[in-house]
Amino acid sequence: MILDKNGKVFGKFNVVDFSVVLAIVIAVLGIIGRFVIPIGGAVEKEEVVKTDVEVSYVLQMDALRIFSIDALMKKGPLIELSNGKEMGEITNVEYVPYKSDYINKDGDIIKMELPENYTAFVTIKSKGYETDKGYFIGENSELLLGTEVYLASKYVNVTGVVKSIEKLN
Repeated sequence: MILDKNGKVFGKFNVVDFSVVLAIVIAVLGIIGRFVIPIGGAVEKEEVVKTDVEVSYVLQMDALRIFSIDALMKKGPLIELSNGKEMGEITNVEYVPYKSDYINKDGDIIKMELPENYTAFVTIKSKGYETDKGYFIGENSELLLGTEVYLASKYVNVTGVVKSIEKLN
């Protein structure tokens, strides 16, 4: 029998001593497994191939007032507000009256112009790099279709959604 009449394991340790020793052994094995033995073998670091590119991308900016459109038309460089990195230079600005979805009294969704508001399509030319995962502007700003970006020029701060990306070289 493992336990004797005094509650000692093999006549030498009591149950509490045995539990403490067992807990220490499990903790040591856990530490060795976590920090010494690599899980799943050695992992090779994937090498990312970067190719310098020049891209042109279009941002759609909704519900802008005419003074914001005028500020964008002055062109110039844009920076990303979240990190202060340059995102390129405005090369073209086009705009149309802004239309928003409204629900009429019959419950139908209709598009209606919002007076004195415009949708701007701002074309930006920028240098960056391309990987197998996509285009990057500046140091690490990934350029993806549908991504919302927060930009600032010398004259205006705006929010836009990436609508198209075109590689120039």
